[in-house]
Amino acid sequence: MSLRAATALAALLLLAGCTPAAPQPTSLPTTAGSKPTATATATASPTPLAPETVDAASYLIDGTPFVPDGDGSWKGHYAFFTDDTATVRCDIYIYSGDSGGVNCATTAGNQGLVTYAVPTANCGTGSSNEFDGYSVAINFTVFDSGNSGFSGCGVGDFFVGSPGNELPAPLVLHDNQTLFVNSPVYQYTCTVAAGVATCSDSYSGASITYGLTAAQYAG
Repeated sequence: MSLRAATALAALLLLAGCTPAAPQPTSLPTTAGSKPTATATATASPTPLAPETVDAASYLIDGTPFVPDGDGSWKGHYAFFTDDTATVRCDIYIYSGDSGGVNCATTAGNQGLVTYAVPTANCGTGSSNEFDGYSVAINFTVFDSGNSGFSGCGVGDFFVGSPGNELPAPLVLHDNQTLFVNSPVYQYTCTVAAGVATCSDSYSGASITYGLTAAQYAG
């Protein structure tokens, strides 16, 4: 081999050694007809909100509970709407020397929104417990048996005060909120879910559930 041929061969080998290697794929190619595999990401379930106890004083619309007036008696009247539509209202009343009670009703003009089976009214019959079918109550004195049931006629007229002395409109008791009203020997508890109120009395165990879609009582 001549010197010129040897020099050319050495140069060719040197160029071959400096050629960059072909790039390698960073991931395996997808086989025809197959789909890439997705990695599932776990999602934490939302933590349920803890029930909120509201300040009962904010729902007091009349009276001075546990503070006697001139004749030595006192009263307390609490009330709330079950949502912002104000179509359902509940009133809780306590007295010194009396049992008190709780009443939930459809407000005036909204009877047509009720979807539960309305019982036959007995208003004007002279019954000790007349009702029009648009309210349920807990009370220790008006029912022939038990301490709860349909009660009251004149929907919308419950505890509104007298002309010139009208009572203020109630606040809303929102979902996940609980209202406790204490009396000397018992406690009323009310909660709301989707515009339906459930109230109970710790002394007798009676309870009511009331809204445009439900009217139930027990005890």
